[in-house]
Amino acid sequence: MPNPPPDTKNFVREFYLMLAAFVVGFVATLLTIQWLILHVVEPDTRWWDILHMDIGAIMISVLGGLCLAALTCLLSGGMTHPCPYCGRPVFGTRYCSCAEAQAWKRSCEIEMERQKNNQV
Repeated sequence: MPNPPPDTKNFVREFYLMLAAFVVGFVATLLTIQWLILHVVEPDTRWWDILHMDIGAIMISVLGGLCLAALTCLLSGGMTHPCPYCGRPVFGTRYCSCAEAQAWKRSCEIEMERQKNNQV
């Protein structure tokens, strides 16, 4: 079987990194909330009230895991894509600094100005 292209390898690496970050964030948030529940809840609390708190803790933990996964994606460069002209990594929606990309950007700006002037 041939080796996958570098973009596929990077995607798989970032996917596993974000999955691990989600699990770590979920577990850390859940353990923190469970510790708070055990130390704050009165001893005579009914079991269904504690179950209700645990269900809420699980939902909050999912949010904590998603936040850590998003932060990991942002910090690991998951928002990068290669420039179609020179192949250098470009962050977010910015344009590459190579001459071909700048020429394409300028032609797009000229076309947008022309369309804007025709609509008025």
